Amino acid sequence: MKKVLLALAATASLAACNSTKPEQKPAPQAQQQVLPPFVFTKDVQGAQQVGKGKVGYRFILLQPNSNQIAANQPFALTYAGGKLPFVTDDTNVYRGVTDARGMTPVFVFEGNVNQQGFVLLPRVGEGNTGGFVTLSNNQKEARRGMPYSMAVCGSKPYLFSNVTNSVGQTAYVAFNKGTKVQLLPYTNDEAQRKQQLAQVCPPAAQKAAAGAKKAKAK
Repeated sequence: MKKVLLALAATASLAACNSTKPEQKPAPQAQQQVLPPFVFTKDVQGAQQVGKGKVGYRFILLQPNSNQIAANQPFALTYAGGKLPFVTDDTNVYRGVTDARGMTPVFVFEGNVNQQGFVLLPRVGEGNTGGFVTLSNNQKEARRGMPYSMAVCGSKPYLFSNVTNSVGQTAYVAFNKGTKVQLLPYTNDEAQRKQQLAQVCPPAAQKAAAGAKKAKAK
């Protein structure tokens, strides 16, 4: 692999604190570490190189709101600050799979980029487009670790569930253009889950999608 300068980002630990009334003396509280969605790594041995240039970035993807690595996990990488030069379509999303250590390829750029612009998420589903949702409260604070579900309609509708990461982001859900996708409250009750999916993706719509797919294949 061509030698590149590997850039690293510093990770800050934030403390979560509860508001107290002025007359109350707050009790001592242990710091609560906010876990990042991913970390940067210097380890590039044997790594695939994506892109051309002099500065490389490699990531370790973590399970949402967890310090556990996401090994062999399909992922989606995008960049909030502009276009990824190694993505040729208009999605601005690179799709890949992490290795057994949760590591991505090395992504190479002509120069340094703002590291805060990277968005790396677990990926589910298949299709020519996709997206994710960032959940926040009324104060625009991230809803980290929040359970959620997503109904994805199509020829084989399904209900995907997980928790948001430390910045309130859901997984990246891939689907074909025109597919209905809806964010739903999470429930672990199987009967309610089936009802949710049936309400978002009615059986008639499921049959129509399946028929259209068969007609296209002929």
